[in-house]
Amino acid sequence: MLAGRAESIRTGQDYLAWELFGNRAVRQGDWKLRWQYKPFGKESWELFNVAADPAERKDLAAEHPEKLKAMVALWDDYVRTNNVILPARSVFETLDDQLPQRVPDDPGYPPLIYKRQFVPPADMMADPKR
Repeated sequence: MLAGRAESIRTGQDYLAWELFGNRAVRQGDWKLRWQYKPFGKESWELFNVAADPAERKDLAAEHPEKLKAMVALWDDYVRTNNVILPARSVFETLDDQLPQRVPDDPGYPPLIYKRQFVPPADMMADPKR
């Protein structure tokens, strides 16, 4: 790569995996597999194409079951190779009723502008000075 004979030292088969406080992920090429404890996640595997969806808003696990299976196999390989020990409990389990719910998953969220302009009541409006 330094001599200019290759674009990258990485191939499409290389992957990166990690785990933090029981939350886990695998990244390979444009794909990312993610598992997060509630209330931050679904507590199940989610699959994202980060090139097309960098904010990871659309879970593609149901649409791409073969890719999901392949990515889970990479996770299992990572766990075996690195002797990963996953916690049996979440540090967030007692906060489920105290934290706000996940953000709404509606098209266009987050909005670039407010969906409805705030208009103060008429009795709160002061007359402009002349």
